[in-house]
Formats: sequence, C-alpha cells, structure tokens
Amino acid sequence: VNADMLDKKGRTPLSWAAAKGREAVVRLLLERQDVNLGELDRRGQTPVLWAAARGHEAIVKLLLDHGGVDPDRPDFKGYRPLEYAAANGYFGVVWLLE
Repeated sequence: VNADMLDKKGRTPLSWAAAKGREAVVRLLLERQDVNLGELDRRGQTPVLWAAARGHEAIVKLLLDHGGVDPDRPDFKGYRPLEYAAANGYFGVVWLLE
C-alpha cells in the first residue's frame, strides 16, 4: 500500500488524517518509513498546516516531535501554519509553533 497516494485534491492519507484530527491514524502513518511529512497538496498545504489550521494540537505536536516537518513552510498563498492557527484562535497550537 502506498502511504503517499494522492487523491484528486493532491492530498495524502497523512494530510487527511491531520486535517480531520485522527490522531491514531497519524500515529500509524508516522510508523512507516515511506511517508512524506512535507508532501504538498494542490494548495501547497502540508499535513502540519492542516492540523494547525484546524486546531489539532496533539497532531501538530506529534508531527513536530517526529521530525522532518518544516513548521514555517507557507502554502501557495504565503500563509504559514502559525498564521492559520492564530487567525482561528488556536493559541495552544500557536504556542507549539513559536
């Protein structure tokens, strides 16, 4: 099974799990060696950006602790995960990303 298979929106299973707050799925995917933590979807958004924008603090922490994640990488509009988290009032996520 290809853990980085892209759907029609260019999202991977890790991006979807991060966006939906599925911590158990994120943990499972992080155990694999073939998962690209920095995979960009068609909007230039990464799994950590999705988790930050939706306020999934535990998932942001998991991704950061795992390593290989660039928490400052902006999407194609120029917004970083920290900016999405702050704009949406997810200050626990902001604290993790600072």
